[in-house]
Amino acid sequence: MSSIDMYKKICQLLEEGRKGVLATIIMTRGSTPVSELSKMVILAGGSNIIGTVGGGLLEAQVITDSKTVYKTNIPCRKTYHMTEDDVEGGLICGGSVDIMLEPLTSAMLPVFKNLLDTTLKGKDSVLGTALTKEPMSKKFLVTEEKQESDLSEKIFARAEFEPSTNEVLSTGKTAIYEIDGSEIVLEPVAGVYTVVLFGGGHVSKFVVETAQRAGFAVCVVDDRSKFASRRRFPMVEQVVCAGFREAFSQLSINEKTYLVIVTRGHSYDEVVLEEAVKTPAGYIGMIGSRRKISKTYDNLRERGVELSKLENVFAPLGLDIGAQTAEEIAISIVAELIKFRRMNHDKPVPHFRDSMRPYFEKNK
Repeated sequence: MSSIDMYKKICQLLEEGRKGVLATIIMTRGSTPVSELSKMVILAGGSNIIGTVGGGLLEAQVITDSKTVYKTNIPCRKTYHMTEDDVEGGLICGGSVDIMLEPLTSAMLPVFKNLLDTTLKGKDSVLGTALTKEPMSKKFLVTEEKQESDLSEKIFARAEFEPSTNEVLSTGKTAIYEIDGSEIVLEPVAGVYTVVLFGGGHVSKFVVETAQRAGFAVCVVDDRSKFASRRRFPMVEQVVCAGFREAFSQLSINEKTYLVIVTRGHSYDEVVLEEAVKTPAGYIGMIGSRRKISKTYDNLRERGVELSKLENVFAPLGLDIGAQTAEEIAISIVAELIKFRRMNHDKPVPHFRDSMRPYFEKNK
């Protein structure tokens, strides 16, 4: 489950008044099965779980410990050592993790709703939690615009507070420090990357599914109501039914917005690309043959679009994996989006097997 899906689920559970315990990995040491900030919700004393903090014996112990938090409403931070093989889960890690366990309460809802809204806008923030010996943790959110909390203002006034939040944002690592007997946990929350799909056809349906699984938020744009509807795309963040040129006025585009042009015809692609290169979008990609793309570029240059703008377009879009079916094309597109999100696009794509090369060279 992606982080954005987890935040949506937490908001849904809180709005429904569901009771449970939120487990968050806030620190890792050595080799661990999942990354820092992974979250899991344990509902109704362990009868149902959402998300994961690693599976196997570790997760089973967290579920057991959550029952105490569920009964007492008192949050805690616990360290779990993975020094033995987890035969059931297949984990041979040897590391350790610190996990924060806190009861889900209605008081958290405003903070998580603000967090979700901020994240979907592509903006980074810091989610803070004050752990005390009193029932229920206290959450707060620090964004570029403001900080919201029911905590005493003296926490925000502390000399170490601003440097700590800045360090969390710059390093992407959790920070933990004490103020007046309370542990303050600061979690970095990265603004989500949004994929805007121009065209709601067959390929787009599979791109939506694959991109969401990869942690992207998705918006679909089409000028036909049949293809730009909640019925066809129930889980996306936004559906825009409008002319392709006019649709840009309804979109919020920044460097964390990826524009994917897969309309039903060359003329529509050309319209979208002409508008797309005027935006600050971090990625612009267009489907099509080299011949069609060359013709589109010629037409746009005749209308005054600079060549340097077109050089930054990914066309044909997608990694070359020999894709033929709509499903395979969607995978190649999203693979390129992930690659672009994770590394500079001019670097070669590494293969996982490359990391084993020293082993074979050593044992030849």
